[in-house]
Amino acid sequence: MRQIITADFGKVKVGDLELPGVFTQMRIRGAVRMDQVFVPGASGKARQPMGFDPAEVSLSIRLVNDRHGTPYDKLAQIAGLFRSVDEAAKPRVYRIVNKHVEAWKIRDVIFANLTSVEDNQSDTIQAELTFEEYRPVVVRAEARATVSEDDAGMEEAFATEAEAAAPSASKPVGAAAVDDDEV
Repeated sequence: MRQIITADFGKVKVGDLELPGVFTQMRIRGAVRMDQVFVPGASGKARQPMGFDPAEVSLSIRLVNDRHGTPYDKLAQIAGLFRSVDEAAKPRVYRIVNKHVEAWKIRDVIFANLTSVEDNQSDTIQAELTFEEYRPVVVRAEARATVSEDDAGMEEAFATEAEAAAPSASKPVGAAAVDDDEV
């Protein structure tokens, strides 16, 4: 079962673990995947849309110095979560639950980046947790398999029509094709 991430009401929870610090902002970014193609006779390259990149969900958390620990202790806890792996020693896939994320139709994510920023003006660290939308390979492979099956069915249909139009392989072709009855 996947651990659930919730980000609401100034707190971020991963499973039963409430992350230290104050949840300050969520940012979601989507992008179109573009391919650059050289067009003979044209100057430069043409850009062609190729689909969509996985969306990124960024959560900003302010880690403060308080009775629960230093910002460094809290960052170490988040860094440990970032480096955690599943039973197959791969980065964990999380289910994310939030109305903002739901509006984008994002359901599963992988903890892709962790950035921390410290300044000399305050006794805080700003941590940014970036999650990437997880699109399982199995779903895409099943979609391709379905298309392949449809293509195979069409190939069989066209092959049957072509075979009906073409002379049979069992009948001789050319001069030998004359039936004995016609002679």
